Amino acid sequence: MKGTTRMVVAMALGFALVAEGASGQQGELVLGVEVGPSLTKMEGITIRDAASEWGFSAGLFAEYRASALFSVPVGVTWTRKGGSGETAAGVPFELGSSYLEIPVMLNLTVPYGDSQRLGFYGGVAVGFQLSCDVTREGETVECGETEIFDTDPESLEWSIPFGIEYDFQLANGHFVGLDLRYTYGLSDIMTSSTVELMNRGWQFLVSWGVPIRGG
Repeated sequence: MKGTTRMVVAMALGFALVAEGASGQQGELVLGVEVGPSLTKMEGITIRDAASEWGFSAGLFAEYRASALFSVPVGVTWTRKGGSGETAAGVPFELGSSYLEIPVMLNLTVPYGDSQRLGFYGGVAVGFQLSCDVTREGETVECGETEIFDTDPESLEWSIPFGIEYDFQLANGHFVGLDLRYTYGLSDIMTSSTVELMNRGWQFLVSWGVPIRGG
């Protein structure tokens, strides 16, 4: 976990240096919160007839705005993912898992007037699994205790988040934003090489931020 944390921090610093180098000036730091629903489903050869499930995301973020064009957002988000479907053998099930995610992204922004901007971003995220449960025939058990997969859940999840955001600055200097994000899961939910299940889906976030340092 320490190695993962160091790598995420190094990526954030790298994105910040790229953004500031491209802008040639010192920017501002914005701290804030973001919340909203998510719509995710599982994909992979282990599941068929997959259906999406609604979840929820909430967290904190810090965004270094190197210039009017470049920024580097880093977040710490609790999110609930999952979905339903059938195994290759035709057994119906639902799976839900919660994660503490740390996304690190590079944002290209297009200013609109003095108080609005549109952003296009992408990056990488690592998720630390907090819980995992499977529901079958009305009975819910932890993922490691079900005979459907006969394996333990994976503790880390890697993914690629990308999306579009719109925010505007209020008269008091605070920011309010709307964020549409897709997260493409790269790693399996389970540890077994015979099980291929990956979380993928959408997040619809509302954010509020406060600038704490300006250049």
